[in-house]
Amino acid sequence: MNLTFCRPIILGMLLVRGLTSANASDSPAGVIEYVHPPVFWSKNASSKTQTPLDPDQDQGRRIYSGEVVRCGRGGSVRLFVLAVGEKTLTDRNPPYEIPLLPDIGATSAGTKPDDWQIKFMKALDSYGEAGATLGGQSAVYSPPDNGAVEVSGLVIRWVPSPGYVKVQIQTLDGQDLWVADGVDGSVGQLDSEKVRHALRTYQAQDPRGSLVLSLTGLKGNESRVMFSLLSPASEKTLAAELAYWDTQAKGLMRHVGRAYAFSHYFLFVEAAAEYDAALLEAPRSRDLLEKAVQANHKTGNFVRENSLKEILTREEQPIRP
Repeated sequence: MNLTFCRPIILGMLLVRGLTSANASDSPAGVIEYVHPPVFWSKNASSKTQTPLDPDQDQGRRIYSGEVVRCGRGGSVRLFVLAVGEKTLTDRNPPYEIPLLPDIGATSAGTKPDDWQIKFMKALDSYGEAGATLGGQSAVYSPPDNGAVEVSGLVIRWVPSPGYVKVQIQTLDGQDLWVADGVDGSVGQLDSEKVRHALRTYQAQDPRGSLVLSLTGLKGNESRVMFSLLSPASEKTLAAELAYWDTQAKGLMRHVGRAYAFSHYFLFVEAAAEYDAALLEAPRSRDLLEKAVQANHKTGNFVRENSLKEILTREEQPIRP
Protein backbone atom coordinates (compact mmCIF):
# COMPACT_ATOMS: atom_id res chain seq x y z
CA MET A 1 0.00 0.00 0.00
CA ASN A 2 1.54 3.25 -1.11
CA LEU A 3 0.83 5.64 1.75
CA THR A 4 2.51 8.99 2.21
CA PHE A 5 3.19 10.74 5.49
CA CYS A 6 1.54 14.07 6.12
CA ARG A 7 3.01 16.02 9.05
CA PRO A 8 0.17 16.82 11.46
CA ILE A 9 -0.51 20.41 12.42
CA ILE A 10 -2.31 21.10 15.67
CA LEU A 11 -5.84 22.31 15.07
CA GLY A 12 -6.21 25.70 16.69
CA MET A 13 -9.23 27.45 18.05
CA LEU A 14 -12.23 27.84 15.77
CA LEU A 15 -12.12 31.18 14.01
CA VAL A 16 -15.25 32.85 12.76
CA ARG A 17 -14.59 34.45 9.42
CA GLY A 18 -16.27 37.85 9.49
CA LEU A 19 -17.02 40.16 6.62
CA THR A 20 -14.46 42.93 6.64
CA SER A 21 -16.33 44.86 4.02
CA ALA A 22 -19.99 44.23 3.36
CA ASN A 23 -19.80 45.76 -0.08
CA ALA A 24 -16.50 44.23 -1.09
CA SER A 25 -16.53 43.36 -4.79
CA ASP A 26 -15.36 39.81 -4.10
CA SER A 27 -18.37 39.03 -1.88
CA PRO A 28 -21.33 37.54 -3.78
CA ALA A 29 -24.58 39.47 -3.59
CA GLY A 30 -26.68 36.50 -4.59
CA VAL A 31 -26.95 33.38 -6.69
CA ILE A 32 -28.79 32.30 -9.84
CA GLU A 33 -31.27 29.54 -8.98
CA TYR A 34 -32.98 28.90 -12.31
CA VAL A 35 -32.64 30.02 -15.93
CA HIS A 36 -35.16 29.67 -18.73
CA PRO A 37 -33.48 31.16 -21.82
CA PRO A 38 -33.03 33.58 -23.36
CA VAL A 39 -31.50 35.38 -20.38
CA PHE A 40 -28.48 37.67 -20.61
CA TRP A 41 -25.79 38.81 -18.17
CA SER A 42 -23.70 42.00 -18.26
CA LYS A 43 -20.79 43.02 -16.07
CA ASN A 44 -22.40 46.39 -15.35
CA ALA A 45 -25.06 48.76 -16.65
CA SER A 46 -22.69 50.49 -19.08
CA SER A 47 -21.36 47.28 -20.63
CA LYS A 48 -22.27 46.72 -24.27
CA THR A 49 -21.52 43.00 -24.02
CA GLN A 50 -24.45 40.80 -23.07
CA THR A 51 -23.56 37.15 -22.42
CA PRO A 52 -26.31 34.51 -22.71
CA LEU A 53 -26.77 32.50 -19.53
CA ASP A 54 -26.72 28.73 -19.87
CA PRO A 55 -29.62 27.03 -18.01
CA ASP A 56 -27.34 24.22 -16.83
CA GLN A 57 -23.87 25.70 -16.40
CA ASP A 58 -25.08 28.99 -14.89
CA GLN A 59 -27.45 27.44 -12.37
CA GLY A 60 -25.86 28.10 -8.99
CA ARG A 61 -23.77 30.93 -10.42
CA ARG A 62 -22.65 33.59 -7.96
CA ILE A 63 -23.79 37.11 -8.85
CA TYR A 64 -22.23 40.37 -7.65
CA SER A 65 -23.34 43.91 -6.98
CA GLY A 66 -23.55 46.01 -10.13
CA GLU A 67 -23.99 43.12 -12.53
CA VAL A 68 -27.06 43.24 -14.76
CA VAL A 69 -29.47 40.45 -15.72
CA ARG A 70 -31.98 40.83 -18.55
CA CYS A 71 -34.55 38.43 -19.94
CA GLY A 72 -35.11 38.12 -23.67
CA ARG A 73 -38.47 37.33 -25.24
CA GLY A 74 -39.97 34.32 -23.44
CA GLY A 75 -37.09 34.12 -20.99
CA SER A 76 -37.22 34.06 -17.20
CA VAL A 77 -34.78 33.75 -14.35
CA ARG A 78 -35.04 33.20 -10.60
CA LEU A 79 -32.41 34.80 -8.40
CA PHE A 80 -31.67 34.86 -4.73
CA VAL A 81 -30.51 38.40 -3.91
CA LEU A 82 -29.31 39.34 -0.44
CA ALA A 83 -30.87 42.78 -0.53
CA VAL A 84 -34.40 41.55 -1.32
CA GLY A 85 -34.55 37.76 -1.07
CA GLU A 86 -35.92 35.69 -3.93
CA LYS A 87 -36.37 37.62 -7.17
CA THR A 88 -38.05 36.34 -10.34
CA LEU A 89 -37.62 38.21 -13.63
CA THR A 90 -39.35 37.78 -16.98
CA ASP A 91 -39.21 39.54 -20.33
CA ARG A 92 -41.73 42.03 -18.93
CA ASN A 93 -39.17 43.36 -16.46
CA PRO A 94 -36.51 45.94 -17.34
CA PRO A 95 -32.83 44.95 -17.00
CA TYR A 96 -32.17 44.24 -13.33
CA GLU A 97 -29.03 45.58 -11.69
CA ILE A 98 -27.89 43.50 -8.72
CA PRO A 99 -28.13 45.85 -5.69
CA LEU A 100 -25.36 46.53 -3.22
CA LEU A 101 -24.84 44.19 -0.31
CA PRO A 102 -26.51 45.26 2.94
CA ASP A 103 -24.06 47.10 5.19
CA ILE A 104 -23.79 44.96 8.33
CA GLY A 105 -22.15 47.82 10.17
CA ALA A 106 -24.88 50.36 9.52
CA THR A 107 -26.57 51.88 12.55
CA SER A 108 -28.99 54.37 11.02
CA ALA A 109 -32.65 53.54 11.35
CA GLY A 110 -33.86 51.28 8.59
CA THR A 111 -30.41 50.53 7.15
CA LYS A 112 -29.20 47.70 9.33
CA PRO A 113 -29.87 44.31 7.68
CA ASP A 114 -32.13 41.70 9.19
CA ASP A 115 -30.67 38.68 10.95
CA TRP A 116 -31.54 36.44 8.00
CA GLN A 117 -29.56 38.69 5.67
CA ILE A 118 -26.48 38.44 7.86
CA LYS A 119 -26.75 34.64 7.95
CA PHE A 120 -27.22 34.38 4.20
CA MET A 121 -24.46 36.93 3.60
CA LYS A 122 -21.94 34.86 5.52
CA ALA A 123 -23.04 31.68 3.75
CA LEU A 124 -22.67 33.29 0.32
CA ASP A 125 -19.34 34.80 1.35
CA SER A 126 -18.13 31.28 2.14
CA TYR A 127 -19.53 30.06 -1.21
CA GLY A 128 -17.49 32.75 -2.94
CA GLU A 129 -14.20 32.09 -1.14
CA ALA A 130 -11.13 31.24 -3.19
CA GLY A 131 -9.67 27.74 -3.41
CA ALA A 132 -8.95 25.73 -0.28
CA THR A 133 -5.52 25.93 1.29
CA LEU A 134 -5.87 22.78 3.40
CA GLY A 135 -5.80 19.22 2.21
CA GLY A 136 -2.71 17.10 2.35
CA GLN A 137 -1.32 14.07 0.56
CA SER A 138 -2.52 11.60 3.19
CA ALA A 139 -4.40 8.54 1.98
CA VAL A 140 -6.89 9.17 4.80
CA TYR A 141 -9.58 11.77 4.12
CA SER A 142 -12.11 10.99 6.87
CA PRO A 143 -11.39 12.27 9.40
CA PRO A 144 -9.89 15.15 7.43
CA ASP A 145 -6.42 16.37 8.33
CA ASN A 146 -6.69 19.44 10.57
CA GLY A 147 -10.45 19.06 10.63
CA ALA A 148 -13.08 17.92 13.09
CA VAL A 149 -15.57 15.08 13.34
CA GLU A 150 -18.88 14.35 15.02
CA VAL A 151 -18.28 11.15 16.95
CA SER A 152 -21.74 9.76 16.26
CA GLY A 153 -21.26 9.91 12.51
CA LEU A 154 -17.57 9.08 12.16
CA VAL A 155 -16.63 6.62 9.44
CA ILE A 156 -12.90 6.23 8.77
CA ARG A 157 -12.23 6.46 5.03
CA TRP A 158 -9.09 6.25 2.94
CA VAL A 159 -8.01 5.74 -0.66
CA PRO A 160 -8.49 2.00 -1.28
CA SER A 161 -5.34 -0.06 -1.83
CA PRO A 162 -4.62 -3.81 -1.93
CA GLY A 163 -3.42 -5.56 1.21
CA TYR A 164 -4.08 -5.27 4.89
CA VAL A 165 -3.53 -2.17 6.99
CA LYS A 166 -3.26 -1.23 10.64
CA VAL A 167 -5.57 1.52 11.85
CA GLN A 168 -4.58 3.33 15.02
CA ILE A 169 -5.95 6.31 16.94
CA GLN A 170 -3.73 7.98 19.52
CA THR A 171 -3.58 11.07 21.69
CA LEU A 172 -0.84 13.62 20.97
CA ASP A 173 1.32 12.09 23.69
CA GLY A 174 1.13 8.64 22.08
CA GLN A 175 -1.57 7.00 24.19
CA ASP A 176 -3.52 4.40 22.21
CA LEU A 177 -7.28 4.89 22.16
CA TRP A 178 -8.04 2.22 19.58
CA VAL A 179 -5.98 -0.13 17.37
CA ALA A 180 -6.98 -2.68 14.74
CA ASP A 181 -4.64 -4.89 12.69
CA GLY A 182 -5.52 -6.80 9.56
CA VAL A 183 -8.04 -4.33 8.17
CA ASP A 184 -8.76 -4.87 4.48
CA GLY A 185 -7.20 -1.86 2.75
CA SER A 186 -9.09 -2.46 -0.50
CA VAL A 187 -12.43 -1.67 1.18
CA GLY A 188 -11.40 1.94 1.79
CA GLN A 189 -13.47 2.49 4.89
CA LEU A 190 -14.08 1.31 8.44
CA ASP A 191 -17.50 1.86 10.00
CA SER A 192 -17.01 0.72 13.60
CA GLU A 193 -19.12 1.32 16.68
CA LYS A 194 -16.11 0.25 18.74
CA VAL A 195 -14.16 3.22 17.36
CA ARG A 196 -16.98 5.60 18.16
CA HIS A 197 -17.31 4.17 21.68
CA ALA A 198 -13.59 4.67 22.31
CA LEU A 199 -13.82 8.27 21.10
CA ARG A 200 -16.90 8.99 23.22
CA THR A 201 -15.04 7.71 26.28
CA TYR A 202 -12.07 9.94 25.48
CA GLN A 203 -14.33 12.90 24.73
CA ALA A 204 -15.87 12.66 28.19
CA GLN A 205 -12.38 12.99 29.71
CA ASP A 206 -10.83 15.57 27.37
CA PRO A 207 -13.42 17.18 25.05
CA ARG A 208 -10.93 19.64 23.53
CA GLY A 209 -8.04 17.31 22.83
CA SER A 210 -6.63 16.64 19.38
CA LEU A 211 -6.04 13.11 18.12
CA VAL A 212 -3.90 11.40 15.51
CA LEU A 213 -5.13 8.66 13.22
CA SER A 214 -2.51 6.58 11.43
CA LEU A 215 -2.90 4.03 8.66
CA THR A 216 0.06 1.69 8.23
CA GLY A 217 0.63 -0.74 5.36
CA LEU A 218 2.38 -4.11 5.44
CA LYS A 219 5.69 -2.55 4.44
CA GLY A 220 5.50 -0.03 7.26
CA ASN A 221 4.53 2.92 5.07
CA GLU A 222 2.35 5.23 7.10
CA SER A 223 -0.23 7.95 6.53
CA ARG A 224 -1.38 10.21 9.36
CA VAL A 225 -3.99 12.86 9.97
CA MET A 226 -4.69 15.03 12.97
CA PHE A 227 -8.25 15.85 13.94
CA SER A 228 -10.40 17.04 16.82
CA LEU A 229 -13.79 15.98 18.17
CA LEU A 230 -16.76 18.29 18.00
CA SER A 231 -17.92 18.91 21.56
CA PRO A 232 -21.47 17.95 22.61
CA ALA A 233 -22.28 21.65 23.06
CA SER A 234 -21.10 22.43 19.52
CA GLU A 235 -23.06 19.46 18.20
CA LYS A 236 -26.26 20.98 19.61
CA THR A 237 -25.46 24.39 18.16
CA LEU A 238 -24.68 22.86 14.78
CA ALA A 239 -27.96 20.92 14.81
CA ALA A 240 -29.84 24.18 15.39
CA GLU A 241 -27.98 25.88 12.54
CA LEU A 242 -28.72 23.01 10.15
CA ALA A 243 -32.38 23.13 11.17
CA TYR A 244 -32.40 26.85 10.35
CA TRP A 245 -31.15 26.23 6.81
CA ASP A 246 -33.57 23.34 6.35
CA THR A 247 -36.55 25.57 7.20
CA GLN A 248 -35.48 29.04 6.03
CA ALA A 249 -33.83 28.22 2.71
CA LYS A 250 -34.61 25.99 -0.22
CA GLY A 251 -32.94 24.61 -3.30
CA LEU A 252 -29.31 25.49 -3.84
CA MET A 253 -29.22 28.11 -1.08
CA ARG A 254 -30.17 25.41 1.43
CA HIS A 255 -27.08 23.41 0.42
CA VAL A 256 -24.89 26.52 0.45
CA GLY A 257 -26.09 27.38 3.96
CA ARG A 258 -25.62 23.85 5.30
CA ALA A 259 -22.14 23.63 3.78
CA TYR A 260 -21.23 26.91 5.46
CA ALA A 261 -22.47 25.60 8.82
CA PHE A 262 -20.37 22.45 8.51
CA SER A 263 -17.27 24.38 7.43
CA HIS A 264 -17.68 26.77 10.35
CA TYR A 265 -17.09 23.81 12.67
CA PHE A 266 -14.26 22.38 10.54
CA LEU A 267 -16.45 19.48 9.44
CA PHE A 268 -14.89 19.46 5.98
CA VAL A 269 -16.13 16.00 4.97
CA GLU A 270 -19.75 16.94 5.65
CA ALA A 271 -19.32 20.27 3.83
CA ALA A 272 -17.97 18.48 0.76
CA ALA A 273 -20.87 16.03 0.89
CA GLU A 274 -23.30 18.97 0.93
CA TYR A 275 -21.82 20.41 -2.26
CA ASP A 276 -21.94 16.94 -3.82
CA ALA A 277 -25.64 16.81 -2.88
CA ALA A 278 -26.18 20.20 -4.53
CA LEU A 279 -24.63 18.82 -7.71
CA LEU A 280 -27.42 16.26 -7.88
CA GLU A 281 -29.78 19.21 -8.45
CA ALA A 282 -27.44 21.08 -10.80
CA PRO A 283 -24.86 18.58 -12.13
CA ARG A 284 -23.40 20.94 -14.75
CA SER A 285 -23.26 24.08 -12.64
CA ARG A 286 -19.88 25.71 -13.17
CA ASP A 287 -19.68 27.43 -9.78
CA LEU A 288 -20.96 24.39 -7.89
CA LEU A 289 -18.46 22.11 -9.61
CA GLU A 290 -15.63 24.47 -8.76
CA LYS A 291 -16.75 24.73 -5.13
CA ALA A 292 -17.09 20.95 -4.87
CA VAL A 293 -13.53 20.60 -6.19
CA GLN A 294 -12.31 23.01 -3.50
CA ALA A 295 -14.32 21.31 -0.75
CA ASN A 296 -13.05 17.82 -1.59
CA HIS A 297 -9.50 19.15 -1.82
CA LYS A 298 -9.93 20.46 1.70
CA THR A 299 -10.78 16.98 2.97
CA GLY A 300 -7.83 15.40 1.18
CA ASN A 301 -10.14 13.25 -0.97
CA PHE A 302 -8.11 13.73 -4.12
CA VAL A 303 -9.86 10.84 -5.91
CA ARG A 304 -13.19 12.68 -5.77
CA GLU A 305 -11.43 16.00 -6.45
CA ASN A 306 -9.87 14.65 -9.64
CA SER A 307 -13.13 13.11 -10.84
CA LEU A 308 -14.83 16.50 -10.52
CA LYS A 309 -11.97 18.16 -12.40
CA GLU A 310 -12.50 15.64 -15.20
CA ILE A 311 -16.15 16.67 -15.41
CA LEU A 312 -15.08 20.29 -15.74
CA THR A 313 -12.65 19.32 -18.48
CA ARG A 314 -15.26 17.32 -20.39
CA GLU A 315 -17.60 20.28 -20.20
CA GLU A 316 -14.75 22.41 -21.56
CA GLN A 317 -15.06 24.71 -18.56
CA PRO A 318 -11.60 25.35 -17.10
CA ILE A 319 -11.61 26.20 -13.41
CA ARG A 320 -11.80 29.96 -12.90
CA PRO A 321 -8.75 31.56 -11.26
